[in-house]
Amino acid sequence: MTNKELISVIVPIFNTEVYLRECLESLKNQTYKNLEIILVNDGSTDNSRVVCEEYCRKDERFILINQKNQGLGMSRNAGLKQARGKYVCFVDSDDIVHEKYVEILYKNLIDFHADISMCSYMKFSEEKRLPTDICNICSDISRIQMLYDITTTGPENISEKIVIACNKMISMDIMKHLRFVDRLHEDEFMINQLLLRVTHAAWTDAVLYFYRQHSESITGTRNKKDIRHLDVLDAIFNRLTLFSGAEYKELFPDMLRSYFDNSAYIYYSVLSPQNKWELMRRIYPRYFKTLLKYAGQLKVKKFLRYMLFLINPAYYRKRYWT
Repeated sequence: MTNKELISVIVPIFNTEVYLRECLESLKNQTYKNLEIILVNDGSTDNSRVVCEEYCRKDERFILINQKNQGLGMSRNAGLKQARGKYVCFVDSDDIVHEKYVEILYKNLIDFHADISMCSYMKFSEEKRLPTDICNICSDISRIQMLYDITTTGPENISEKIVIACNKMISMDIMKHLRFVDRLHEDEFMINQLLLRVTHAAWTDAVLYFYRQHSESITGTRNKKDIRHLDVLDAIFNRLTLFSGAEYKELFPDMLRSYFDNSAYIYYSVLSPQNKWELMRRIYPRYFKTLLKYAGQLKVKKFLRYMLFLINPAYYRKRYWT
């Protein structure tokens, strides 16, 4: 690698002192050296800021932004505002990246003349050993294929690899026009706008990103029943509008299925005795209107299946989700 082009890595940070050094070490030791590593301290109340300042003193590539707590999306936006690189990556401060994370993403993006370069990733907990050997088998993925992948649900679900920001390197020519929203699952909203602007991506099976599983994470046990997870349905519903043109005609039934399946999945995932009626209030009306609006594009069997969820969600779950 020539390391000629500057690449920005944006790291939002909020009270992750216990994991932060491991994350920053993995960035400091990247084989691709021409980096600016923008640390956005989002009002941390632990010693995260102290750790960041230490790395900034020792390595001039680290840049620290301190701000009042505004959330993950706004922290990424703050980093984007300052970023000077031609390409940008996003790394969460409790995660780890392979030492060739930037190098391989960049190489594949250049080799395939792509707008986005994506890699495989692994979820891990403290006792799990992370692989070090990688094999960069790269392929080209069209926008249509990415849209098909994002609609997958159930056991064959691979939508997460398209949605998440942290397994990607993105051209700043595209990213400079976009910003994250201040909502949970901000990646889901961002990918909608991103896919409108890209033609194709490079994908590698190499596991370069390691996503830490712990109770404090957005999908962790403490936040599992957070009703804000309903935000993801707004993003998925938004795709029905954005990708309803003639070029997406064959894809649209899959978009519909994704919306209905995810509505049921989120309902079951977040459901508790305390929030049952709030879930119904926020999910049912739009679900019903959408079902009626697109009834003509659904086979009778599918229509009746989706209607069953409204009539008897408990029986629907027993029949289709167990």
